[in-house]
Amino acid sequence: MQFIVSGLPPSYNKMLQINYQFKNVYLSKEARAFKTRVKMSMPPMDLKGNELFELHIRYHYNFYYKNGNLKKIDSSNFDKLLLDAIAEKLGVDDSQFKIRIVNDFHTNEESCTIVNINAIHS
Repeated sequence: MQFIVSGLPPSYNKMLQINYQFKNVYLSKEARAFKTRVKMSMPPMDLKGNELFELHIRYHYNFYYKNGNLKKIDSSNFDKLLLDAIAEKLGVDDSQFKIRIVNDFHTNEESCTIVNINAIHS
C-alpha cells in the first residue's frame, strides 16, 4: 500500500508541548494536524493478525533556503510521529514495523511524505 501526505511531520522539538503548571506533556497542534493528515491519507489495509511490516518512507523537501544555504534538517526526528500515526490507523503496535528504509529527496515543489507499507510474509 502506498500513500502520500502533504507536508512533513513537525520536528521532534516542535512535536510536544509542556504545561509546566499542571506537569502535562501533550502533542502540539501542528503534530495533531499531521497525524490527522496521515490517517486521512491512508487507504484501508486488510490485516491478518500479528503481521510484521516493512516501511519505505520518502521525505520530499527543499534542501536549501532561498539564499542558497543548506537547511539543517534532521529527518530522523520525523519518524516517530509518522510511525505512531500509521500504527494507530492500522490498529497495530509500532513494534511491528521491523524494516524501515528512509530516504530524503530534494524538491523545489511542495514538501510531502510518501510511505509504502508491505506486510512481511515469513
